[in-house]
Amino acid sequence: MGGYEDERMLLLQLKSTLKFSAAASNKLVSWSQSADCCSWGGVTWDATGHVVALDLSSEFISGGFNSSSSIFSLQYMQGLNLANTTFNYSQIPSGFGKLGHLIYLNLSSAGFSGQIPIEISRLTKLFTIDFSMYFPGVPTLKLEKPNLCLPPVPLISQVFLIGCGLPHTRVGSLRQ
Repeated sequence: MGGYEDERMLLLQLKSTLKFSAAASNKLVSWSQSADCCSWGGVTWDATGHVVALDLSSEFISGGFNSSSSIFSLQYMQGLNLANTTFNYSQIPSGFGKLGHLIYLNLSSAGFSGQIPIEISRLTKLFTIDFSMYFPGVPTLKLEKPNLCLPPVPLISQVFLIGCGLPHTRVGSLRQ
């Protein structure tokens, strides 16, 4: 096995651990053993059979996942969009730090709350990161640990923190 088959199995494992509404899903419902994985919704593959982008935004996912989730084994992934999902105010898993090739991470209105894990600062190739929350009155994300910093200034250029309870935080103050 290799390439497509390995990552296909990781995605099927991920799907089996997620709670989602099949009736409302446009992407996850297309992931099946019998379907050609190159036609799966929300998945972008490179020519060598690696997942390079995963877009599960607005998939009505509920619940959450932890740092041992198979999503964190997709080592070639450069883009991950989990916007507008419902992770029931669970913590952002520290496993995101394993995705060292990410250049785009969108967790806006994904239903995460609590401390943004320090492991996010390991994502040194990030260009865009979005933690925005657009629902007033819901638990927010926190950036409390003083040693949490974003990747080096030359790389990251877009940080979105709208509604994260950080009204006086400037992007420059998050970089060290």
